[in-house]
Formats: sequence, C-alpha cells, structure tokens
Amino acid sequence: MTNLEVSNKITKLEQAMIALNDKIITLENKLVRYATQGQLKQSESNTKNIINQNSILINDLQIKLETVSIPTDTKYYLSTTEIEEFRNNYQTLIAMMTDADKLYQSIISYVSQFKLR
Repeated sequence: MTNLEVSNKITKLEQAMIALNDKIITLENKLVRYATQGQLKQSESNTKNIINQNSILINDLQIKLETVSIPTDTKYYLSTTEIEEFRNNYQTLIAMMTDADKLYQSIISYVSQFKLR
C-alpha cells in the first residue's frame, strides 16, 4: 500500500468520524425533547391519582343522587349548602377528568413515538 492510499484511507476515516460525531450531537439534541422513564412513572402515578379521586367523587355523587327524589309536596327542596356542594364537586370532577384526559393524551403521544417490535 502506498503512502497516498494510506493517506486517502485516513482522510475517509476522518470524514466518517466527523459525520458520526455530527449524528451523535444531533441525537443528543433530540433526546432532551423526550420524556424520561421517571417522568412517565410520575405521569402514570398522577393519572392513577386523578382516576381514584374521580371514582371517589362519582361514588359520592351517586349516593347523593340516590337520595334525590321528586317530592309530591313542593315544599321540600335541597338546601343551598347541598346545592353548592354538588356544584363544587361536579366542577372538581370535570376539572379532574380534563386533567386525566390531558395526561392520557400526553402518554399516548409519547408512547406512539416508539416503534413497537
């Protein structure tokens, strides 16, 4: 092998190393956009907590709804406190469901970025 051939091979190796280094830098820059396993576990935990809280609120609302009946005598109404409590619980439930949906969509979006084998 001549000096020129060796020099050409070294030049090609240097170019390949530079290209590989550029790809590694690009990969490092892209990796920071993805969620870590810890972030996914935290998101899963938050989602489970929201689901549990929603379940508790739904059960409470079901119990309250079971006690509601249409009175034959219209003098019986829910108290203002009961109505406000129902409204507040309902608004909290809607907010929790929205948060749970956002977390669910985030997890689905994250997982869909991976190719499953």
